[in-house]
Amino acid sequence: EHRIQIAEEHQTHRVPSKPAAKRKLAASLGYHSITKFEAELATVSHSVRSLFETHFTLHPPDKPHPTPDLSFFESPEDANRSLRALGEEAGVSPRTRRVFRRFRPNLLDRLQSTVEPDVVLTRLLRFVENYGIRATLFELLVQHPGLLDWLCRLFDSSAFASEIAIGHPELAEEVAQGTVLDQRLTRTQYLNAFEITLTENPDLAPADCLRLFRAKETLRIALRDVLSIATIEDVLIEYTALAEACLSACLAVVLPTAEPPLTVIALGKFGASELSYGSDLDIVFVGDNGPAAHALTAEFGRYSANGPLYELDTRLRPEGTSGPLTAPIQAFQQYFASRAALWEGQALSKARPITGPETKPFMEAATATWRRFGVADNLFKDVRTMLDKIHKHRGNGNNPLNIKANCGGIMDIELVVEAHQMKAGVWNNNTLQALDDLSTQTIIPAEEAKVLERAYRLYRHLLFVLRRQENRCVDIIPDSPSEQAKLARHLAFPSGPALMTALEEIRVQAAGACAQLLN
Repeated sequence: EHRIQIAEEHQTHRVPSKPAAKRKLAASLGYHSITKFEAELATVSHSVRSLFETHFTLHPPDKPHPTPDLSFFESPEDANRSLRALGEEAGVSPRTRRVFRRFRPNLLDRLQSTVEPDVVLTRLLRFVENYGIRATLFELLVQHPGLLDWLCRLFDSSAFASEIAIGHPELAEEVAQGTVLDQRLTRTQYLNAFEITLTENPDLAPADCLRLFRAKETLRIALRDVLSIATIEDVLIEYTALAEACLSACLAVVLPTAEPPLTVIALGKFGASELSYGSDLDIVFVGDNGPAAHALTAEFGRYSANGPLYELDTRLRPEGTSGPLTAPIQAFQQYFASRAALWEGQALSKARPITGPETKPFMEAATATWRRFGVADNLFKDVRTMLDKIHKHRGNGNNPLNIKANCGGIMDIELVVEAHQMKAGVWNNNTLQALDDLSTQTIIPAEEAKVLERAYRLYRHLLFVLRRQENRCVDIIPDSPSEQAKLARHLAFPSGPALMTALEEIRVQAAGACAQLLN
């Protein structure tokens, strides 16, 4: 630079292009030929440029952009745009580009093993955008590939849990770094944890704090599920425990001085401790405090920025929706004794007290009614008639896509098991546990019990995957072959047709076993 400026007599940094001037410059620097001078200059320039590219740029502008294999995406073009938006677009810092260059191969390898890589990548991009400091997150995911694994599995398995993680990335990080993923929490542990959440969020109203708490714990349970840390039974029990804790906490924060106090009884899947994704809470209120019941129902139905609580289903009360929301214990006793139908008696198989002073007289009246239906001579005939109506009006006969109400489906198994419980006086409000009790006591033959258990577990696993995606109650398998193929992969079946074949085989076996048990 000095030699050029001496020769030109002004500030310049450009090597002269004319051969004579270049020869003088090379000679002044000790080179005997222009060729050796240019070769040395090129070597030094290349070395400096390589160092610069390593530290400040992802791809030098004079080199073609390496194109990764994106053929496993449904839309490689969209995937490429998302990848560039993650760590290569304008405005991304040099440090982020460097870290992303290290992170991208791991990310693509992990995406290739997901069921829906396009969806996972889109959700990951939204998560990164909400997280904040990209370079820090990328470095964390490079150093701890297990975190990348659980994010991809979560984004692949559940749309609703993904939205929780995307909307509250701090919750996702807190859950991932916590020590409770390997623990199945109880109702008491949840209530204690909620008290801590209240103290940590003094600016939030207690009811909104409860919603934030529920979102965090739902995300934790979903992670335990998708990472296969917990069994389906564990998740069902824990999901039920969380719902019980939220119900108790809501009573405490919304109706701390309710007089007279409400008694709450769980029914359905809530009573059976089998709550899954998208389940509502089947409950009945006992007592004379109608305003308190309405206030609690309204609070559960209220939506906020921190998400919902649960849907409450109170239709199993006497007179259904045409009756009052809550009724005194005497009204329940009189209704059970004189007006309850068989299906209501069977529904009482799942009754379980949650809270309140009148749980004991309610359960005494419920079990008395349950036993009364159990000794009826025409019990099995009436259950067959009930199932025929269900198949005709709700299940479309032998439709294999309706795994709840079709012949040999979930309702068949549950009603058959309940009928045998009632006839034998075997009280257990959990379906699989009741089936095991009946088999152990040889009330249901071992062969039929094995068929019903296998079918019920497959149905429940399938519903688990379907409902986990959108957190809503789904009982019918999608009829699209592509959706069935995705469902099959989530269930570890080799293909959609393989899943449907296995499902039809077990449905036929279950239908035969149910028919045999109701003869």
